[in-house]
Amino acid sequence: MPTLTANDGTELACHVRGDGPPSAVLPGGPMRASAYALSAHRTLYLLAPPATRTAPAGLAAPVLVLACVLHGGPRPALARRCADAFPRAEAVVQPGAGHCRWLDDPRWFVRRVAASLGQG
Repeated sequence: MPTLTANDGTELACHVRGDGPPSAVLPGGPMRASAYALSAHRTLYLLAPPATRTAPAGLAAPVLVLACVLHGGPRPALARRCADAFPRAEAVVQPGAGHCRWLDDPRWFVRRVAASLGQG
């Protein structure tokens, strides 16, 4: 499995998909699967679950933590706490969305993620 080296020298196991500017993707069930749609425009580094324990400390890139109100995770309060773990993170709540937020309101989802990637 390829690795990504964090700013502090920690080796993080990851899968690499796509082509374009780099983006790191933390595991998150079906949300991780939706990231593959972004691989048409980005090089995605899909971090293996153990890597997420050390990723926040050395990650200087912008981070988007996307929460929804109709599903168990991450809830808005948890999303804000997760965002606090990263130096340059933003927690955003998608209104009216649940488990498959990219299907509940695909236009909102794509606009918000694209804006976070500097494309919107």
